[in-house]
Amino acid sequence: MNANDLKSDNTFLIAIAGFLAELRQQPGIVDSATVDTLEETASAMQVAVYQCESARREAMAATTRKREACDAARDHYRAVVRQIRSSRNVPVALERRVGIVRRPRNNRPIPALTPSIVEVHGFETGINELKIDTTGNKPGTTYIVEARQEDGNFQFAGISTTRRFSHAGQIPGRRVLYRVKASRPGGDSD
Repeated sequence: MNANDLKSDNTFLIAIAGFLAELRQQPGIVDSATVDTLEETASAMQVAVYQCESARREAMAATTRKREACDAARDHYRAVVRQIRSSRNVPVALERRVGIVRRPRNNRPIPALTPSIVEVHGFETGINELKIDTTGNKPGTTYIVEARQEDGNFQFAGISTTRRFSHAGQIPGRRVLYRVKASRPGGDSD
């Protein structure tokens, strides 16, 4: 039995009370000393169940109070740090002494990294499916896909913002070369 079984314990206590009442009404089945002992034990169990349930409720309330106190402490800490950081008069050495480290602000946009084409699958329907390796590029990067027939120059094929690109209108069996560039506000890849 554990603390989670208290509801079934209450049901058990109710059943024991009925059982003991029946034993008292039918003398001779069990002697009265045994019934008295059972009543004392059931009464002690009822007290223990009540104490257990009370302790569980107190523990839940304490956990809630602890969580609320920790959240409040965290909020106050952040407010103090914001106030210290907003004051231009506080020396950096003093900030460091209390554990506040100013990180330099890097407002420079991050340029895109050069992606690569991992796989190309051509289908009889005239669609070539490209899988682009976007490793190192942040979400929101635009991928510019260019295609070149065997005897021509690279020409714009389309744009993708995901790792996949479908190039429709191709002649099945004809070789097409692809290259991809990444574009971000911080600059385009090579």
